[in-house]
Amino acid sequence: MDEFAGIAETYDWTEQATDDISFFVDLARQAHGSILEIGAGTGRITIPVATQGKPVTALDISASMLYRAQVKSNSNNIFFVLGDFRSLSLDRSFELILAPGRVFEHALTEEERHAAFAGCATHLQQTGTLALYVWGQPADSEPVPTEKTRMIDPTDEHGHLRFSWREERDFKKQLRRHYFKIEEIDGQERTWKHDPIEVRWYTPEALDRFAQTVGLTVQGRFRDFNRNSYESGSLHMIWVYKKE
Repeated sequence: MDEFAGIAETYDWTEQATDDISFFVDLARQAHGSILEIGAGTGRITIPVATQGKPVTALDISASMLYRAQVKSNSNNIFFVLGDFRSLSLDRSFELILAPGRVFEHALTEEERHAAFAGCATHLQQTGTLALYVWGQPADSEPVPTEKTRMIDPTDEHGHLRFSWREERDFKKQLRRHYFKIEEIDGQERTWKHDPIEVRWYTPEALDRFAQTVGLTVQGRFRDFNRNSYESGSLHMIWVYKKE
């Protein structure tokens, strides 16, 4: 069952972030060997990374997402693989593993988290690098923050869109439950209301601990993609590890 099939159609319309692309492309530029991207989705990071000329394996649990990435890509050095990063089992190793887009938050239990880190360590070559991006604990203590909305300009695929999202939080379990709704306010006047997505946030201590247990050393802790050092309480956490 493809739990992200309903999101695949609209993902590129709503996920328009670009501030992280140069960060991951720079890591790919420095790599000499093959690259694995976990949670490749529709190729937002994959396709720019592939411009660096190294072989890129794009892994995602959603066939619908990967199909859209394949349609958009004209690169012959991207290899699309359907798989779950929480039970990673590939027949090759990589110099660089990228986990953008908060994909590691989809590991909800301690066992899944450990398996995700262990799988990356197993698939990394000696002196290889793992770079991941996740969120930390919310700055406020609201269990149900106010819903947010933004407008999206029309394209050939859709009219003007009203994109609304909200979340529910379980502070005891460190869980966020995301809800999304998209309304086309002209043209065909379609509506998309996706099933909720549950993710679990991290603490800096957890990011360090899981890596240490599988033999990875932290090389950098950043609060943004400009490589500014992490500060306690920062929402954004970009960790870079080395296998030594």
